[in-house]
Amino acid sequence: MFNFFKKIVNKIKGEEKEKKRENIPKEELEEILIGFDIQYDLIESLLKHLGDLVTPKQLEVALLRFVWGKLL
Repeated sequence: MFNFFKKIVNKIKGEEKEKKRENIPKEELEEILIGFDIQYDLIESLLKHLGDLVTPKQLEVALLRFVWGKLL
């Protein structure tokens, strides 16, 4: 499961390198997550705690909190 989330973070880091930016808009992140065939209700619950612009570190922390919260 962690490898799956690692792929998501790496994809976003790749998107940032291509466009030379340090964060990604929440809407673009949503599109990336939808591309990974994640259930939309899970995407919504993950994104609701993030701001309009998301850094890779913020996403990594949010994913870890999300996973550990769902597993506990």
